[in-house]
Amino acid sequence: MEKEKKKSEVDLVLANARELVAEKKFNEALKLYQKCLQGSLYRTMTKEQIGALQSNLSFVYLKLEMWQKSMDSAKECIRARPTWEKGYFRLAEAHKAIGEYQHAKQVYERGLAMNPTNEELLAFVKEMEEKVSTQKKLETENPLSFLIVGCVIGFILGFFIIKYFNQNTIEGYASVVGFSILGGFFGFIAQTWIRQKQQVNIKSKYEIAIENRIEKEKEEK
Repeated sequence: MEKEKKKSEVDLVLANARELVAEKKFNEALKLYQKCLQGSLYRTMTKEQIGALQSNLSFVYLKLEMWQKSMDSAKECIRARPTWEKGYFRLAEAHKAIGEYQHAKQVYERGLAMNPTNEELLAFVKEMEEKVSTQKKLETENPLSFLIVGCVIGFILGFFIIKYFNQNTIEGYASVVGFSILGGFFGFIAQTWIRQKQQVNIKSKYEIAIENRIEKEKEEK
């Protein structure tokens, strides 16, 4: 009887916490989930309840920007319910939040293995593949490649222009150099803009959170 009473108490606490999460009252929800983690109450919980608790707790930690705790709770969820894809989803979300896209991709794939028909997980795997690809491209790309290409194009363009107008003079060849420099300048500007767009696309929640905190501190000063 006592065991059944505690089970109903667990269900009530979990339901109340879910309502708080829905209202985005994450700190209050965290207190309720932590209440469930207390010894006597936690020991009465089923594996399904523990999995649900740790999954929701991982989500709350993520929203509170407590990345490592979010990962830890997701791992506890997986330990309680290893065939439930939700735990892998939570863990992958935490990895994604701090920019660990390769790890996130691998964990999403583990979740997908538990439920191959889950279209949401499949979409997240594809999203991570794109981010990993962009990340690798940014790491290996020569930051001056567009500048060099621009210089070459400018040089060729200038050379053909002086030949077309038969300007085989010092001033003519000086204009070739000018075209080359101008081409390099525009190439550098283009590459800088493209890299910035790519970096924005792969920016993690962790990086965005840090930037927001810095901006907030500036405003407070």
